[in-house]
Amino acid sequence: MDSRQKIDAFLNEWHSDTDFIFAHSSGSTGKPKEIRLPKDDMKASARATVEFFGLNKQSRIAASLSADYIAGKMMIVRALEAGCEHVAIDVSRELRLADVLPLDLLAIVPAQIPSLVSQHSIFSGLKNILVGGSSMTRAQRRMLLDSGLRAWESYGMTETCSHVALRPVCDDESQPFEAMPGIRFETDERGCLCILSDRFSWQRLVTNDCVELLDDRHFLFKGRADNAIVSGGLKLHPEELEKEYAPALPGREYYVCGHPDETWGSAVVLVVEGDGIPDLEEKIASVVTDRRRLPKTIIYKDELPRTDNGKIIRTC
Repeated sequence: MDSRQKIDAFLNEWHSDTDFIFAHSSGSTGKPKEIRLPKDDMKASARATVEFFGLNKQSRIAASLSADYIAGKMMIVRALEAGCEHVAIDVSRELRLADVLPLDLLAIVPAQIPSLVSQHSIFSGLKNILVGGSSMTRAQRRMLLDSGLRAWESYGMTETCSHVALRPVCDDESQPFEAMPGIRFETDERGCLCILSDRFSWQRLVTNDCVELLDDRHFLFKGRADNAIVSGGLKLHPEELEKEYAPALPGREYYVCGHPDETWGSAVVLVVEGDGIPDLEEKIASVVTDRRRLPKTIIYKDELPRTDNGKIIRTC
């Protein structure tokens, strides 16, 4: 089905007599699973986004994201809750937006950023950019910053009906995520984020995401607990290592994972897309102050494994 057909199929499901919608997880941390989402939860999430961005009946919003996934579904629900226009656009890494402007809110995934920022003539027609689905690379973040577009990075999951927190894309990478209206945070004994809200059926949702909690509405993301690498007794988060390695890997797509190792218990492995980079070990060593955080192995792949919505799948 094309984008319009998928949107129509979702609308038929939305207007049916059932009080829930079926959605699927992305599959980046395991086999994609089917999740049943109450329509009331989806409405509550949509209303929070409508409130945050000040959407109204005059607004126009769009997502170059498949209605098969929660991000695409939720943009449709937001339009219904705001009573505004939802603009159907093609789902592609190459964005074609000139004919659909202006837009008050456009949802994209990081892989679409290069295409977006290359179209300078359309910037004045874009009010807010919502980036989700996976973490941005340093290069993608820089592209958005240099463009001057007003962009927001989202934190959420299928179970929470898309994002529960946002942070502006800015030069300060220590900028925390801020809770959406009606959301509060705490942590469990593992240091993992717990999401609380009386607006949703789940009331309290425990995640596998390790965070630094600043207060009940703000946190800094560290990495997934199930991605953590224990190497030589040191607990390392791949997401943090990827940020550290970034200056040595400009313009490259890559990820970090752990692999069983007789000496270290688990060894840090860096997987890079594309051809080999001369002296990469030395370049990384020059930007990482603690040698225990260096990769033990570097692997090059022609293409990194990704989900349908562009999220990298960490496999070693």
